[in-house]
Amino acid sequence: METPKPRRLYPSQTPEARKEANKKYRLKNPEHVKELRRAKNGSLARRESRANAAAQKRAYEKFMASATKEDIAKRREHNAKWRAVHGIEYGAAQRKKYPLRFLLTECKRRCVKKGIVFELTAENVVVPEFCPVLGIRLAWALERALGVQARRR
Repeated sequence: METPKPRRLYPSQTPEARKEANKKYRLKNPEHVKELRRAKNGSLARRESRANAAAQKRAYEKFMASATKEDIAKRREHNAKWRAVHGIEYGAAQRKKYPLRFLLTECKRRCVKKGIVFELTAENVVVPEFCPVLGIRLAWALERALGVQARRR
């Protein structure tokens, strides 16, 4: 039985010819290459996100430097409307996605309010999958009606 011939993707299989063909393709199709990179590992998307966040921060700082009290009041009103529409769903999704972070943030908020030093991090906290005493599976209860409580000393 014969071994199948390798498929030829390039006119020439030499490394130099491959590099040249890739270079021509990247120059001819920059948007497609950008999409491929974004889909491959998300690094480009993260970098763009950081750049957008930095631009938003600069715009906010510029606004605040020249803002009047009326401008600030309008911005607060706009933000309150946005939170009224999106806040509950967004907050609930974040609490479900990162329960430990939410627990630590709420605990830190209470400590700061009471003037207690708070030095816990997510690396310091170990959350077992099963209760060590009863052996039952533990689940996060993050709805505000139930409340999230950290054990206090």
